[in-house]
Parts: sequence; C-alpha cells; structure tokens
Amino acid sequence: MFQWNGPAQYEDKKTKSLMMLPTDYALIKDNDFKKHVEVYANSQEIFFEDFKNVIVKLFELGVPFKQEERFTFKPSA
Repeated sequence: MFQWNGPAQYEDKKTKSLMMLPTDYALIKDNDFKKHVEVYANSQEIFFEDFKNVIVKLFELGVPFKQEERFTFKPSA
C-alpha cells in the first residue's frame, strides 16, 4: 500500500487510494464553486469551450496576435 507523507488528502475508503485534495473537496462543498462544477460535469462541450477561451487569453496576454493566428484546441480522443 502507498504511504503518503505530503499535505492532507482525502482517500477512497474502499481502495485506500488517494482521491482528492482539500482544494478539490472545496469545489463541491462551496456553493459558489459547486454550480460551476455541476455545469462542467454535465457538459464536456461547455468545459472545453470555456477552457479554450481562458487558455487562449492566457497565451495571448500581452502578445499581439492577428485574429487568424489564434490557437485552436480540440479533444484528442
């Protein structure tokens, strides 16, 4: 069995394997975060679209790209 010596994490009671960090758990316990988790859990398309928009914004931050040079992200599978 794997012995964890790092920050606190929650473990699966059945398998005793690590399953989430306290920050992950907060996403479902905090009502402001939970609504976003539920939207993304129910729609992969919305998740990919929002992720694409955010990551493109981060990549282009401060870099003058022409519109036709924008990145395109597609799922690999």
